[in-house]
Amino acid sequence: MLDDNVRAIPIDLGGGSIMLVEATILPNAADRRPQDISNFVPTAQQFGDVIELLKKLSVSLPEAIKAAEPTKACLEFAIDVGVSAGHLTALLVKGEAKGNLKVSLEWSKLS
Repeated sequence: MLDDNVRAIPIDLGGGSIMLVEATILPNAADRRPQDISNFVPTAQQFGDVIELLKKLSVSLPEAIKAAEPTKACLEFAIDVGVSAGHLTALLVKGEAKGNLKVSLEWSKLS
């Protein structure tokens, strides 16, 4: 069962493929009241923007760790999907939290 502020949002990925994404409905920034998403229809491009953020994080976070020159490192982060101002948005969540998209990166220094 989903929380009151979480909805399963259908996203048309094209070619007859529909994906349901569990999304947190964020309050309006101006008045903090819940948004009406009854007419919200996200696009594949909006979901692509969330994936693009994942790619950027997957490059920039390891670069920061690499600067410390560890012999072994593991990086794990989770992304939830939210709806804000009529768009899908990525929410970086605490490591122990359940994310819709969980990314683990691990590497070791070659000897």
